[in-house]
Amino acid sequence: MREARVLNPCAVTQVMSLVDVGIILIGLLLIIKASELAINSLLRIASEFGITEFTAGFLVVGIASVLPELSFGLASSLEGERHPNCHN
Repeated sequence: MREARVLNPCAVTQVMSLVDVGIILIGLLLIIKASELAINSLLRIASEFGITEFTAGFLVVGIASVLPELSFGLASSLEGERHPNCHN
């Protein structure tokens, strides 16, 4: 009769931890590559329009900081809320 093999819980945890670390590293690499692509595209667009790199970066930061509030206000108005910015 064959006995069931019991896995060592510590070994399973170590393997899962290595997989988690691998996933995090892959995610970080993807974020780095995506940010490089975004910056290079922004610089190319800025040069085509004849604006400085500072101005292009300033516009991106400004738009990115306003988008959450804009999307919240738009969603609230579509739901019929009259004063969406008065609530906490």
